[in-house]
Amino acid sequence: MNNPKPYYTDEFATIYHGDCKEILPGIQHPDLLLLDPPFNEWDAAPQVSATTVLAFTNLNSRPHIERLYGLPRTELIWHFPDGRWVSHRLPLITHESILVYGPTNDVYVGEAHSQKPHYNKQTHSTLSRTATPRGPYRPRPRRALDSVITIPQRAGHTPLGRWSKPAALLTLLIEWAATGPLLLDPYMGSGASLRAAKSLGMRAIGIDANERACAAAALAVAQDPLPLALDTLPAWEQEQLALRAPDAGGGICGLALALDRWYYQK
Repeated sequence: MNNPKPYYTDEFATIYHGDCKEILPGIQHPDLLLLDPPFNEWDAAPQVSATTVLAFTNLNSRPHIERLYGLPRTELIWHFPDGRWVSHRLPLITHESILVYGPTNDVYVGEAHSQKPHYNKQTHSTLSRTATPRGPYRPRPRRALDSVITIPQRAGHTPLGRWSKPAALLTLLIEWAATGPLLLDPYMGSGASLRAAKSLGMRAIGIDANERACAAAALAVAQDPLPLALDTLPAWEQEQLALRAPDAGGGICGLALALDRWYYQK
């Protein structure tokens, strides 16, 4: 099959616009596959060969993922306290499962340890009842990843009207799971996973059937597009963007607003 034509490409990211099932045969083997289709497309999610797979799933879509990839090596839970309402007769949804297939890196990708003096510590082996000799204990620079990761869901919402996983969550997962330099996200949305991969110095391939999502992702991963986009907006809108995304100087919110103007004025 001929290589598909990119919608956007640079040193760190390549974006394709179209049906991922048609584009995937021409894509190189990724080191990490991030699988997170829209809720109504899980049954059609394709099987992709990758060294490691992270699959976001729920009770309804899990059987399909396990038919494609088998039983996972382990499972993580993403807990979002802000929750998601679905029905007056069902509990508020406050978590998603993340099924993990294939090798990963060490789990020490969490928050940095506070500076504490070294101290002696006696530990017991899980394989025997004998204690290991006392010795200097040196905490690792960062904490181990927990099986339950608590990050608010609303941190990933964009004005495009589509949910995007929070950057903090994706960066944590990618750093732990990517054993090589190439990420593939066949349902990339507005490109949060591509931005997370870029922040870690990785290359990323993203695919989406929605052209507006591809345009938003291209703007987001391009080098330093934000100041130019914000400079074209009135001062009061710049202030609103700063209030909505103070930690990112407007971040994807600012890019998406500029995109909406471009899209509707075409």
